[in-house]
Parts: sequence; C-alpha cells; structure tokens
Amino acid sequence: MRKYISFCLLVLPLLLLANDKEIQLKTQKVTVFLEGAQISATAKVSLVEGTNELIFSGLSPNIRQNSIQVKGLNLVSVNSIQFGITYLKKKTISAEVALLKDKIEDFKEKIALKQSAIDGLETEESLLMQNKTIASKESNSSLAKLKEYANYYRQRSEAIYNALYKLKKEQTEFQEEISDLELEIQDLDSKNETSRGEIKLLLNSEINQNSTLEISYIVEDAGWYPNYEIRAKDVNSPINFLYQANVFQNTGDDWEDVELSLSTADPSVVNQKPDLNPYYLNIPSPIFKMEDDNLDEVVVTGYAIRRKSSLNSAQEEVKEELVQKSEQLTAMNFKLPKKYSITSGEEPLKVKLDQQDLAADYEYYTAPVLDNKVYLTAMLKDWQSLDLLPGEARIYFEDTFTGQVFVDANLNTEDFEVALGNDQNIVVERKQINKLKSKSFFRNNIIVEKEYEISIKNNKGKNVVVILEDRIPLSQNSYIKVDDQEFDDAKINEETSILTWDVQLDAKTKKSKKFSYKVTYPKGKQVNIER
Repeated sequence: MRKYISFCLLVLPLLLLANDKEIQLKTQKVTVFLEGAQISATAKVSLVEGTNELIFSGLSPNIRQNSIQVKGLNLVSVNSIQFGITYLKKKTISAEVALLKDKIEDFKEKIALKQSAIDGLETEESLLMQNKTIASKESNSSLAKLKEYANYYRQRSEAIYNALYKLKKEQTEFQEEISDLELEIQDLDSKNETSRGEIKLLLNSEINQNSTLEISYIVEDAGWYPNYEIRAKDVNSPINFLYQANVFQNTGDDWEDVELSLSTADPSVVNQKPDLNPYYLNIPSPIFKMEDDNLDEVVVTGYAIRRKSSLNSAQEEVKEELVQKSEQLTAMNFKLPKKYSITSGEEPLKVKLDQQDLAADYEYYTAPVLDNKVYLTAMLKDWQSLDLLPGEARIYFEDTFTGQVFVDANLNTEDFEVALGNDQNIVVERKQINKLKSKSFFRNNIIVEKEYEISIKNNKGKNVVVILEDRIPLSQNSYIKVDDQEFDDAKINEETSILTWDVQLDAKTKKSKKFSYKVTYPKGKQVNIER
C-alpha cells in the first residue's frame, strides 16, 4: 500500500507539469478592418482529463482581452481566459552595438593621448614661468639679455597656448562623438527590449484527447485604407476605375501566408438597437405665488413647456427625451483570392479589390476670366454602385498622370465629376478690346463700358466641343446700374449673370466670342470692376 501511494505522489507532479504547456499559435486567417484586425490562429494540443493550463506566448501586445474566443472544443469547458504582457530583454549584444562600443573605446584612448600632451605642455608652461621669474631677478643680466629672454618666453608661451587650445578642442569633439555613440547604443538597447502578449487558458477536459484549438482575437495597430486609380484612354472610351486597398500592420507579429479579408466594419461599435422612451411634456409649477391668481403665463422652451401659475408648490423637473436618428450598421467584406504575407512595420501592402469600366460623359471646359486653360472633365455614371469609401484617387489620361482628386463617397449624387487635367492643344485667350474709350462722365455719374473678346483655337486633329463661361457683373446697390448687355449667342443665368457658350470647334480651327456691358455709378465712389 505504501508503494502504491509513493508511486502516485511521484506521478502527480508529472501530470501537473504536463498540464502547464507553452504552445505556439499559427496564424491562419486575418480579417483587417479599417481600424484593427481579427486574427484567427490554430494550435494542436494534447489535453488530459481534468484541468489543463495552456500558455500561448510571443503574441502581439495589442490584443483586446475581451475579444479572445476559443473554438474547437470537444467535451471541454473553458474555466478562464487571461491575457498579459511580458517584457523580454535580449541577452546577446548585437554586432552593431559591439561595433559602437569599440568606437567609444577608440575615442577614449584618443582623449587619453590628448590629455597626456596637455599635461606635458602645462608642465612646460609652469617651468617656463618659473625660469622667466628667475631670469628677471638676476642682477647681472644685461638689458639685451632680458629682451632676448622676454622674446623667447612670448613666442614659446604663444605656441604652448595654441597647442593647448587645439588639444582641448579635439578632446571636446571626441567627447561629443562618444555622447552620440552612447545615444545610439541606448536606442538599440531600447529596441532589444520588447513587449509580447501572452494568452493563458484554463480548460477542463472530460477525457484525454488530442485537439486542434482555434483562437481568435482583435488586435490594434492594423487596418487598411482605400485609394483609387482613374484612367481614361481617350474621350471616346469608358473610364477604367481601379479600387485598391493599402493594408498595414504594426502589431509586432508577422502574418505569413495567411488568408486575408478586408472589411469596412468597425468592431469597436456596439451593435445594439436604440430604445425609444416616452416623450413627456409637463407644466411645472413655480416656486412662488402670483399675486393675480387669474394670471397664467406659459413659456415654451425647446421641447419643454414651463408655466407660471397661481399654485403655490415646488417647481417640478421637466423630463425631456430627445430621440436621435439611428444608423443601420452595414459593412462590405472583401475576401482576397490568394494568401498574403505582411511583415509588421513594413510599408503598406497594396492589393486590388475591384476594377470596372464606367460610362462617362467627357467635357472640355474653360473660364478664362479665372484661368487661361482648357480643362477636360469626365462625369462618371453609376459610381455609387461601387460602394466606395472616402479616399484619394490618382488620375491618368492617355497614360499620363494628371493629378489627384479626393473621392467623397458620402456625396448623394448620381454623377461624379473628375478633372482629367488641362489640354494644351486647345488655346484660349481673353482680352479687353475697348481700353481707350472705356470710361466717361455724365452729370454726377461715371460710366464704364466694357467689351471683351474670347478666342479659342483647336490645335487637335479632331473636332471638340468646349464649354466656355464668363460673367457680367451683378449690382448689389441701387446706385450701381449694369445695362446694355450684349453677349452673342451665349446662354445667361438670370440669377448669377453667368454666360455659357457651347463652342463647336472643328480640327485646326479657331472661333471668337464677344460680350459687353455698361456700368454706371456715382462720382466719388469706388467700384471694383474687372479689367
């Protein structure tokens, strides 16, 4: 009986040790949100009947503890899930740190050599001053001899001082080099210190078994953001719209050969429907008594009503429940067709999400009163069907980069206008053609007459239509009159006085448009009129 008990006591510690296992997780799937990512990792474990403590170390320190989930359990219950952070210090000194320390020793040796030279010169300086004192006290020294001694002392002292200055300056420079090297070493040492996450599971298994656990959790310092490429081959082709994602992660873990999905969901949002409470109106009583019991005053403030009445009672609290709109949570998910590897801390990985040809209406536009260029624009149709997010788009026309535009995905418009850049093959010029006789005086008024000519030349080898816009001033003062307006075949907006021409230009042709107006205003007043 004693032998059996002894055997049990020997085996029990082995079982306890077997239950305390440090296991490495293998990341299999990653779902990257706009902020954060969900990691799904697996591990093969051996469980004994009873209590098992499993330790998964070397993980990202940025795990949200309340997001940890365990799957793949068979006849196993989870007693506890714990997450902690361990701080590791690398014991080995890197070759870079060793090299820096060798440089410090070299500079220290140089400083010591400089110090020896300084000590020698300072000793010589001290002896020189003693000899100078003795020589000056000798009674039999001639004046010529004293002058010779003085000249020697001056020259030698000057040489000593210059040498000491140079040596001490070099010492200071060496010490500054040492300080810089020590800062580099401190920086490298701080990088050698790293924090790692650790998950501890306390499981209770009903049987001895081998199992594959799947552990998932949300990790910070990861995400993705969209960018786009808008390409137009020519004005007769559809717009090629490329939807891309830049995926980044600084979790401290490398994702190697993982199934990658992107989601527009926000895991930090609590998906809970709002509860609509009753909306109360009340008339609280005043805290004072009115002299006139027949006088009631009702004051409406916001959604509450306060009434001053003749009742002598305490004022009641007004209960206000304002209901705000609630937005339905929607998200787009993109499951990428192949596996990816993303190293922590590296440049974002660019992946393609979608690419479509969109119908577009092209238009040449110019407003030479503001800018003497002709711009090509494209109006994209059905762009909202792409379910875009706000982001930057790079624009290419005829395989040439023409600029960037911000895609505001929140715009509630059917069409989206994209500027494809200015076309240098269409030249526009705006000039005033009545400069000499543009100003006159009549009684107490000043009369200014303006006439402009706008010419557009098409140097392209094909026909184009250019939308040309200019403006006639609008008066905001009854003393300022704008009349005698002439603007050829332009359309005018009566509210803004904006002039618009649809200029049909054949290849290698030129057309001109004119418009004019007259402005009358009182003498002695200043009116800003465009040149």
